[in-house]
Amino acid sequence: MSKPGGHNVYNVTRALGVKVLDASLHSPTSVRPKHCFCMPTLQKVVRNGEDHLTIVLRLIVETKDNATELMAATITAISELLLAMPWLVKRGFDLFDDFDRIDLGALRRRAKAIRRTNKQEIWAIMFNLLCDHFHSEEQGEMFPEHWRRVA
Repeated sequence: MSKPGGHNVYNVTRALGVKVLDASLHSPTSVRPKHCFCMPTLQKVVRNGEDHLTIVLRLIVETKDNATELMAATITAISELLLAMPWLVKRGFDLFDDFDRIDLGALRRRAKAIRRTNKQEIWAIMFNLLCDHFHSEEQGEMFPEHWRRVA
């Protein structure tokens, strides 16, 4: 589907072997590697460019045991992570190695458990957990000086 920006979801999904299926067909038993039922999410993410959507989907389908995690919350959380921390993309294969060590299904389940007491969106909780994981001292302080409370 082409959008005003000229970006096409199918250009990306076809190249990665991802099947985009109708959301009405989604059920717990329909989940398969590289099957995606969330076209509206893909359309939102591709607004940041086909390259952006490509890296988001590759971090899911090309990392260890994550190919079944093409869920809206997961896609959105990773997209927002890469937009918030653009330096991650420059890490290249090291970023894929990091995602090989992240069980995205467990992360999503953890976000759902946290959501029971915190009414944030699941993707937002996943985003926060991923940000915490990828924050490093070499990137500077997590909170700028003017955000810190003076004792």
